[in-house]
Amino acid sequence: MRKKGIISLLILLIIFMCGCFPKEKSILLQYKYQPGEILKYKFSNISKGIITTEGLPILGTSTSPIEVMIETRCKFTQKVTGIEEGGVANIDFSYDSFEQDIKTPIFSQKQANPFFNLLEGKSLNIKIGKDGSLLKQTGIEEIPGQIPENIQQELIPKFKAEWEKNIVTLIERSYQRFPLEEMKVGDSWIRELSYNIPLLGTTRGKFAYTIEEWTQIKGIECVQVGIEANLTVSEREPFVFPQEIDISKVTFNGAAQGKGKMIFAYQQGRLMSNDLEMDVKMQVNYSQPERELKMNLDFKTQTLLELE
Repeated sequence: MRKKGIISLLILLIIFMCGCFPKEKSILLQYKYQPGEILKYKFSNISKGIITTEGLPILGTSTSPIEVMIETRCKFTQKVTGIEEGGVANIDFSYDSFEQDIKTPIFSQKQANPFFNLLEGKSLNIKIGKDGSLLKQTGIEEIPGQIPENIQQELIPKFKAEWEKNIVTLIERSYQRFPLEEMKVGDSWIRELSYNIPLLGTTRGKFAYTIEEWTQIKGIECVQVGIEANLTVSEREPFVFPQEIDISKVTFNGAAQGKGKMIFAYQQGRLMSNDLEMDVKMQVNYSQPERELKMNLDFKTQTLLELE
């Protein structure tokens, strides 16, 4: 009996000790917006690389490699106007400023990006789920698209539709889309995005996210998430161009791979930062009956999004 009693006590001790070990931490990643709060973010992208050409030069430009650096900076604001059932947030989303610098051995200048310039100062109304899903957006139709000169009249509605889709994708990329189940260190999820560049091609992206560690940033409880990205760019057939070059044929294809990290304040439910570096390689073929040009682009980019 004494032996059985000792064994029973040992079993109870083991059970007790096992129960005392801390359980592996797991959390549900969610946005937790508060009515009336205003969040301001700054975005920057630096692209450095080389462009080489094969074939006849355009407008007397040398075919030797050209070094190019493009730096884009912008700021945008999220103002929470209300919270609906299920934590869905109503947000006024506005792009406040855009700047772009282009530097080459030939020239250096500040230049307005035609896509971004039309968004500056505009406000959109969106609904965002707690998982970061874009549920509804209004106001996009009030932002005019920049229609290329002499584009065929029958193509204008299609161009505008693609323009609006691209704005939606730009907003979606500003929010991380989180899984609906709790996550712990080592867990992963995948996000895929696809959008069209009007008249040019289709970009498809696959982003893999992995929980790396729990950390503190300025005293705030955060999670660090590793990012692996793979993107492809391919032509969309048939190609359609403005009337004055409708005999041209241009094809695009390329790929990009990169790594980065995201910092998310999981207790406050706020994105703190998103940092991604990528290697980009593109090929552009331009052909007409009298000439053919091939361009190769080899770039490294760094994209940083931070909460101010």
